[in-house]
Amino acid sequence: MCERLRNLLPYVGPALLIGALFVPFPNALEKEVWRPFFDLAHVPLFAALGVGLMARFDASRVRYGGILTLLLLTGLAVIAEVVQPLVGRSANLADALAGVAGALIATTGWRTWKPKRSPML
Repeated sequence: MCERLRNLLPYVGPALLIGALFVPFPNALEKEVWRPFFDLAHVPLFAALGVGLMARFDASRVRYGGILTLLLLTGLAVIAEVVQPLVGRSANLADALAGVAGALIATTGWRTWKPKRSPML
């Protein structure tokens, strides 16, 4: 049973990050003061998802992991903005672009700073 939980742990963090895109916020947080903060939160959220995907793809020796990561996260950013009005949040093109920027930061950062001969990641 413990081994099963250990195998599920790498999926819990990304699931929570993706779930944060769809959680409706209380009206107290919808003030104009908080809106820029929530818009900028897409960048680190997608960067974290991008680093996780890049690590997975490198560990699995996927040949075009960077391109695949960008495509998957761009799709997620667009889908999140399309679905958000259905859960009481507003869709915004700037949010989708911030998500793509976070994915781009993750993939370029991963390729820049990751050692070429690393056996693990």
